[in-house]
Amino acid sequence: MKKRGKQYNNISNEKRVQLINLCTDQSLTIKEAATLIGINYKTAWTIINSYHKSSKVQKLVKSGSQIQKLTTDILLQVDEIISTEPQSTLRQIKCKLQHSNNICMSLTTLHNSLQKLMITVKKPHRELQKVNVQIYIEKRKLYSTTVYDLRKIFKMDLKLQFSLMNRRLHCI
Repeated sequence: MKKRGKQYNNISNEKRVQLINLCTDQSLTIKEAATLIGINYKTAWTIINSYHKSSKVQKLVKSGSQIQKLTTDILLQVDEIISTEPQSTLRQIKCKLQHSNNICMSLTTLHNSLQKLMITVKKPHRELQKVNVQIYIEKRKLYSTTVYDLRKIFKMDLKLQFSLMNRRLHCI
């Protein structure tokens, strides 16, 4: 069986502040401060390093599951936006939620909320107006004919190579 590595220790924000104070105010080394607080040296080094880079003391708040993010209040607000403006895109709905209600969520979470509300999302084709314009039809024809011609040449080339190989084999 494989040995598992050490489990990750969650260091509280109080210990982080205490570590930074010991290292900066009391001029202790990282190793001394880590042993004094009772945390791993490498963890302490990482905390101090991130503090020096971005003056960040507290650990980042992880986002929760979708169940926590998609409350009934948020679902009602999304439903209200959709009912007033049904042609809105996901990005537009996201911006409206952020500006009016100060709710920040990803497009994926927003898409999942629409699925919970049983609202389908249609994805438009890009540049749909250009598909049947005469210029693009001509370009597609030109492309298809050149590809067809290249295939013919390639097949002829292969046939010629095979015939030459057969002749060489018969000569031997």
